[in-house]
Amino acid sequence: MMVWVIQMDTNNIPTLGIFYNGQAVSDKTPNFGLEGHHFQQLARLAPNYGLKVIVFMPHRVDLENSLIQGYTLNRCQEWVFETFPFPNVLYVRGVSSDTTESQERFRLVEHFEKLGIANLNNNAFAELVGNKLLFHMALQKSEVASFLPYTEPWQSSRLPYFLQQFETVFLKPIDGFESRGLIRIQQDLGSYQWILSDSNGILETQSGSLTMLLSTLDRATKNHEYIMQEGIQRTPTSSRFVEHRCLMQRVKNTWYRTTHVLRVNSAQNLPFISAGREKNYLYQTPPFSLEIEEVERFEQNVQHLTDYLSRFFNQSPYYASEFSVDFILDSQQNIRLLECNARPSGFFLQTGDWLGRMSYLSHTLQHAACLVRNIPEPCQ
Repeated sequence: MMVWVIQMDTNNIPTLGIFYNGQAVSDKTPNFGLEGHHFQQLARLAPNYGLKVIVFMPHRVDLENSLIQGYTLNRCQEWVFETFPFPNVLYVRGVSSDTTESQERFRLVEHFEKLGIANLNNNAFAELVGNKLLFHMALQKSEVASFLPYTEPWQSSRLPYFLQQFETVFLKPIDGFESRGLIRIQQDLGSYQWILSDSNGILETQSGSLTMLLSTLDRATKNHEYIMQEGIQRTPTSSRFVEHRCLMQRVKNTWYRTTHVLRVNSAQNLPFISAGREKNYLYQTPPFSLEIEEVERFEQNVQHLTDYLSRFFNQSPYYASEFSVDFILDSQQNIRLLECNARPSGFFLQTGDWLGRMSYLSHTLQHAACLVRNIPEPCQ
C-alpha cells in the first residue's frame, strides 16, 4: 500500500490538536521525546484525511481568547511554532510525573469538553483506566472477571494473608505508570525480599524480616494510595517471559484490533517493563516458539477479552477511541489481564510492522475526521 502525502491549502482546515505534556522551546526544534516520530507521521498524513495536526502544551493555552500556540509541519516537513484557534478534535498524548502539570492538563481537557470539542479519549475514560483500583472494581463483576488477578486496596494488616496465598505480591500505585513506584515482595524460608522501583524507574533490592518489610512499605506508601495484587506465576516461553499487548482502535462505531505484539523480558514476575527494558515482536511472526498448548482456545479468549472491553469502553461516559490491553498467560495457560492504557504509546510498535504502523495512524486520523464531520455511521 502506497500512501501519498498531499500538500494543500491549510486555510480553514479542521485541526487535530495533540495535547502533549512537557515544556517545549518555541525558538528551537521541539522535543516530543519518544512520541516525536509518531507525531510527525500523524502530521504528514493528516492532509489525506482533511485535517491539520497541531501539537501544543498546557502552558500554551489562552482561555480568554480561545487560542493555542503550538507546532505544525510546514511544506518542508519542519516543525514551526504558530498561533491557532482551539482545535476541532483533541488527542491527549503522553503522561507526566509532574502532578501539577497533570492536574492542569486535566482541567483544560475538561474545559475543552464543556465547549463541545470532540476528544479521542475523554477524561472519564482516562480516569477509569488510569486508576488501577477503579479499573479493577469496574470489571470484577463482569464477564471477564476471571481474567483479573486478585486485588485489594493496600492495607498492611492484609499483607500476611497475601503472602500466605501467593508466592509473589505486588504493591502498585493506583495511578502509577511505566512501573514507577511498584514494589515486588517474595517470601523465602521466613525471610523477605522486595524490589522497589522509584519515581524514575530505578530499581532497589532489599531483604529482611517482616518488621523491616512493613517499615519500608509504610514509608514507601505514605504519600500515595496503593493496591495489593497477586503476582501471577508464569511458565517461561522458550526461556523467555512474555507479555501480550493488543492495540484496539475505533473508527466511528467499528472497533479494530490494529496489532498484537509480544513484550519480552527475562525474569519471573518482573513488573518493571518499559521501553528500555523489553524487546517487541509481532505475535504472528515471533522468532521463537510461544508454546501455547491450545492456540484456538487462546485466540478465542483474546477475542472475548478485547471484544468485551471494546463494548464496555464504548458506553457512556467513556466513549473511548483507542486503548491497549496488556495480558499474560499464567502457568495453567489462562489469560490474566494486567492493565489497559488510555494513551497507548506511539513507539511500542518496534517490530518492523509497517502495515500495523500505517493502520495505527490511519485509524486515528479516520476517526478524528469522523468526529469533525459528526458522521452518524461508521466512516470507512
